Amino acid sequence: MLAVNAVPPADPGRSADRPAGAPHGGEPGLPVPQVDGVVGLPEDVALAEAARQGVRARVVWRDGTGIPVTMEFVTGRRNLWVRNGIVVTVTVG
Repeated sequence: MLAVNAVPPADPGRSADRPAGAPHGGEPGLPVPQVDGVVGLPEDVALAEAARQGVRARVVWRDGTGIPVTMEFVTGRRNLWVRNGIVVTVTVG
């Protein structure tokens, strides 16, 4: 089954570097894990770096549009959120 990540039109709690609808990183008070330094990298470089590290990665959001993805949880998989070709948010799963 495929699902499309719907990005809400407004998210008043977002920061300038986090796309509207991007996850906040978990429950309040819990640390947000660093994800191998790919935030800020071009999409192709980030995907290549994930491959170099032996980590599965996929783009789930690009320039305001959710990408159709499967909904199963995969431990350690990186979900990349990309704006203007640059990774702006990464989640794991």
